[in-house]
Amino acid sequence: MTHDEPQLRYEALTRELEAIERRIQSETGTRPYLTDESIDAENAGVARDHPEFWARCYSHACAAAGMRAEEEGFDINALIGRNIY
Repeated sequence: MTHDEPQLRYEALTRELEAIERRIQSETGTRPYLTDESIDAENAGVARDHPEFWARCYSHACAAAGMRAEEEGFDINALIGRNIY
C-alpha cells in the first residue's frame, strides 16, 4: 500500500457515504447523517503525520456510519454493498 492509499480510501468512503445520504434523502425526504466530518487526531489516537492516521480514520468512519445507520433503521453494509461495520 502506498503512503497515500489509506487517505484515498478514507476519502472514497466519505464520498460513498455522502452519496448514500443523498439517495436516501431523495427516496424518503429525510437525509440521514452517516458521514462524520469531525474525525481527527483525537479519534485516531495518533497525530496526522503518523503512518496509521488515515487507516484509523477509516475505521472510525465505518463504525460511526454503522452506528448512525442503525439509529435510523438502516443496515450500512446493505446500503454500501459490502461489510464495513
